[in-house]
Amino acid sequence: MIEPTHIAEYLIAGMYNRSPGVRALFAEQLGRTIPFPDGSTAIPNLQLTTCGPFRFDGAHKIDIAILDKAAFSCIPCEAKLGNYRLGKTEFEKRFLGSCLTSHKNTRIAGSMIAILERKLPSTCLNSPVLVRHEGRDYQVTLPWVLILRKTVYDSWTKYGVPLLSHSCIHISFEAIVEALGGKTPFNSLVGELVNFDYYETWKV
Repeated sequence: MIEPTHIAEYLIAGMYNRSPGVRALFAEQLGRTIPFPDGSTAIPNLQLTTCGPFRFDGAHKIDIAILDKAAFSCIPCEAKLGNYRLGKTEFEKRFLGSCLTSHKNTRIAGSMIAILERKLPSTCLNSPVLVRHEGRDYQVTLPWVLILRKTVYDSWTKYGVPLLSHSCIHISFEAIVEALGGKTPFNSLVGELVNFDYYETWKV
């Protein structure tokens, strides 16, 4: 059975790109911290490239990258659409440890959330984090978006919020679906994403 976690990046990027209401929601939430780009595009699974002297490995991908092609900036969004192991203590343990280096001090090692929170090695703290799309470098902004299920945010309100910085903007998955228009357009988009030739795509 396909769960939201399996297609989260493509689903959220699809909602952003096709819906003025979804873009307005992001603009409202992000506009308090950063000028929101007109004509921006959401790209799923965009690979980080470098930060100062360090490279990132293949696992360091931005779930949903909102690209401003005029300013060459990237607002990163991280989606965690499960309901388990996301309480305050577990979240901090899994995602908020400081980044280290690996591969003989040439690559950054750590969680994507720690990178977006700039828990980076001291030698690159003042260097931009970069992604590349269609041959151009984009600078990743300090403000970033964390997308969780509403049940998780409700749990944080009740039991405690992880120690995230003020750069982290919270938007619930349910709020994005509501901004899209609810059940009918959401089901239509999901149907498009999962309607493919499994036999050919998986090379059976």
